[in-house]
Amino acid sequence: MAIILCMFQKKEVNIFLRKNKKGERKLIKPKSLLLTRIDEKGENHDMPRIEKDFFGTGVNASLKYMFKVIELLRDFTKIGLARSDYLMDATQNADVFVECSGLLKALAVNLSKIANDLRLLSSGPNTGLNEINLPAAQAGSSIMPGKVNPVIPELINTISFQVMSNDVAITLAAQAGQLELNAFLPLIANNLLESLKILKNGIRIFRKQCIDGITANKERCLEFAKKTPSIAAALIDKIGYDKASEIAKKAIAENKEIIEVVKELKILNENEAEALLNPFEFVKFKE
Repeated sequence: MAIILCMFQKKEVNIFLRKNKKGERKLIKPKSLLLTRIDEKGENHDMPRIEKDFFGTGVNASLKYMFKVIELLRDFTKIGLARSDYLMDATQNADVFVECSGLLKALAVNLSKIANDLRLLSSGPNTGLNEINLPAAQAGSSIMPGKVNPVIPELINTISFQVMSNDVAITLAAQAGQLELNAFLPLIANNLLESLKILKNGIRIFRKQCIDGITANKERCLEFAKKTPSIAAALIDKIGYDKASEIAKKAIAENKEIIEVVKELKILNENEAEALLNPFEFVKFKE
């Protein structure tokens, strides 16, 4: 991750797709599977039953009224709301809320993982990885001058924990209904709205006060990239796994770069070694 930050100091990173039948390449922005699922779900929002009929049977509520309610809500919210096709099922079950909360929980899990990565990569400066720098949001300590704490990633962790716990409560409340009545819908609504609110605010703060201000310690990242024994994997096709493993162990024992050991042992000539063991080549698109 830090190597990528080191080489791509941009707000957006583009990825090449493989050539299509016409031999053309297309540039796209990377998008997580989770965001794709959220977008797909957002195209059509199945609603819980809100019509005041008799347990989803349509008694005491005209069809015209039912569709008019959805139409008005769609116009008011500007969201593609849709009437449930199975009113009795929507009366008995609150699974639409569970599904929505589940997507929010998945988003919270990913955000928390990102926050964990940033906290680890920014640890230091002398006794941690120190691959990246996070913006200082506040004074880190009244005892240790110059200390910077990753308070914004910690905020995201805290928000994520709350969203996850809200999801547990929503799940329990949804399954606690009996027949056509669920007495715990107020708890479901409260927790779902809270999750939406704190995620929205947290993501905005995360971007503005943390992500946008991240910088990479390029020299540190490059040092790690050159010394990592993982680069020895590029030698396997040339000299085999066992020999590549010996080189990696020797480099670690002598605190040297893989390429230094390769040159010392004259396993490859200088041009071959430079081309094969260049860490920048590892992140390039391969046909």
